[in-house]
Amino acid sequence: MRRGITGRYAVTGGAGEQVRAFYLSLYLKQHREECYRLLDLVRAEGDWEGWLDFLLEGVRMTADLAVTTAQRLVALFAEDRARIQGGGGAPDPRCGSMTS
Repeated sequence: MRRGITGRYAVTGGAGEQVRAFYLSLYLKQHREECYRLLDLVRAEGDWEGWLDFLLEGVRMTADLAVTTAQRLVALFAEDRARIQGGGGAPDPRCGSMTS
């Protein structure tokens, strides 16, 4: 896991891929102009309150997205488990043959 200016939390999935579950840097990139404007106000006028309000809104939005993502993953795992245990559904052709 790499760490950016704010850091990020990554969940490693199967086959080594990562799902970003908490990625505040994306919020900062999407609101880059506002981010820099508020940082300039901190430097010029000491306006920490505006910057912290902005940053905490990003934390809230990112956390909400992380919760939604986690809930979707849990539901997907439950569906897969039910399909595997029930033997239902067509086999995934990407998995290859189960017979030799």
